[in-house]
Amino acid sequence: MLKKLISFLIIHKNFFKLYERITYSLGLLSVPFILISITFLIAYGSIPKILLPSSLDYISSFIIISSFIIGIFLHEISHVIILTNRNISNINLGISLRGIIGGFTSANIDVKTYNEIVLPFYSSGLGLNFLLFLIFLPFFYINSYLHIISVINFWLLFMNGIPAPFVDGGKLFEI
Repeated sequence: MLKKLISFLIIHKNFFKLYERITYSLGLLSVPFILISITFLIAYGSIPKILLPSSLDYISSFIIISSFIIGIFLHEISHVIILTNRNISNINLGISLRGIIGGFTSANIDVKTYNEIVLPFYSSGLGLNFLLFLIFLPFFYINSYLHIISVINFWLLFMNGIPAPFVDGGKLFEI
């Protein structure tokens, strides 16, 4: 399945170059956004309603779980897009259930190539979660179920954008 995805990415390379520029930019903005969000949450004293699911019925629970799984999957696919745009084909994609639960993307590359792609690679997943958060945020006022997608992507961005070891935000701060 990963080979089919890579073939699709290669065929539509121009579109995914544009995608890379957008997610790269948003990814770089996401770490300061997270630091500002932490400051805001501490100053506010609680989590604002716009960052929480509106209701917790069965449908909401299903959407929360689905959005979490899809959000992690798309986050990792965003990393794959960056690698494919750089003609790196030996890519591994998976889910980790140890430590921090989430996905991982890896490739066998040399140090020179790693240094060239480190910023776009780590910022692309954050940028995608930031983009999905912004796209679905207005649904807070329109549809509470679709707003859940925004909430989940905010918290995925928040947890992955913190400048701490082993997450994308921490990797961006190492540079």
